[in-house]
Amino acid sequence: MKSFVFCCLIASQFDSAISSGSDWDYHHMDHWVDSYPMCGSNDQSPIDIPTANAVNDDEICDKYFEWDLNYNHSTFLIMNNGHSVVLKAVEVSDGIYDEEVSEGIYDEEDNEYMTLGLNENTIATFPNYFLPMQFNDLGYPISTSEHDTFCLDSFHFHWGNDSHGSEHMVDHEQPPLEVHFVHYSCEHASLGTTLSGLGDEDAVETARANEEDVHQLAVVGIFFDVTNETNPAFETIFEDHLDNIQYPDKRGYSEIVHGLDLRELIPDYIESAGYYAYEGSLTTPPCTNIVRWHVMNARGYIGEDQVEQFRKLFADDFGSQISPNYREVQDNVHTVYACMEGESDPDVDTEETDTMFYVVSGYAVVVVMMQCTFGAICCWRQKRRDNRVRKPLVMAVNVVNTAGASTSTASELGHH
Repeated sequence: MKSFVFCCLIASQFDSAISSGSDWDYHHMDHWVDSYPMCGSNDQSPIDIPTANAVNDDEICDKYFEWDLNYNHSTFLIMNNGHSVVLKAVEVSDGIYDEEVSEGIYDEEDNEYMTLGLNENTIATFPNYFLPMQFNDLGYPISTSEHDTFCLDSFHFHWGNDSHGSEHMVDHEQPPLEVHFVHYSCEHASLGTTLSGLGDEDAVETARANEEDVHQLAVVGIFFDVTNETNPAFETIFEDHLDNIQYPDKRGYSEIVHGLDLRELIPDYIESAGYYAYEGSLTTPPCTNIVRWHVMNARGYIGEDQVEQFRKLFADDFGSQISPNYREVQDNVHTVYACMEGESDPDVDTEETDTMFYVVSGYAVVVVMMQCTFGAICCWRQKRRDNRVRKPLVMAVNVVNTAGASTSTASELGHH
């Protein structure tokens, strides 16, 4: 019981650290790095996905995304944390808690709930479908990752004030809305315990130096297009709840959504439509670079009036809008993979392998040039030796020929 409570407390602490707080906002993204150094690394998220350059490699990622998600679960805690709208799966508590260990989730009728975000009770998991080859500092490949399954913690949204609102872009296109389903390695008890071992830049670099796979979070990103059709999922999310979550902590109780059908939120062909995958970071401070991103090809839909519901949410009780709450696209040195139907190119290696190839090629060019140079020098020396021998011989032959010609001429004159 104590370990369970400890995991819940850590998860709550780190949920707050990555998604709330007053020390950062989307209006001063350039200054995030001042307080959070990892926000300035070269493997940040989100990115603009270049589809023409994405690598299709069956050895790196599976094309079929089988998501073991309990679609029958329909009860969620909904929160406005000042930066986004976050939903977590919950269920009514079975009474095992007391005042010391309660998660503090009570609805308006004082019913107690518990979150379903631990690896033992999460409502969604999926295998590690995306596993680029890892290399150590010497360029040698590292064994496969021990983080072979990911567990769902929660999901949240990103939107804007106009037709642009997603964090990721595809070929410079920015859809109006994006949802992120945040997962952590099921080797850990929770999202909090995962992050506790990778809490800062030093911890991440130490783990990487020890040849550990540091990409222990996995986020599934889904775009939404605005249509004239109303999506029942968003109707359920906002119906009777919008006023209560207008700004953080507006009510003294927790807001619980009942009857949310995830089938209406998640496209039904998401498993077969493919996705783009790359290694990146959290898109909010502390920008920890430990995320395997899965940006899905299948898209959901949302009604125009429903997008306006998001834009009515405030970051505080002063009426400051949350939107736009998307980070600008970042530079990222990692390869983007197209995990979908298409011609696979298994010969394309990671950037480390490419670097080794160029180094070896450079050495080969130098060797060939040196061989050509030495060959030319040898030919020149041989030619000089030949000239030294040939010149006296030619002179001797000329003397003999001259002498013979003189004798022959004298003989002919004698006959005459």
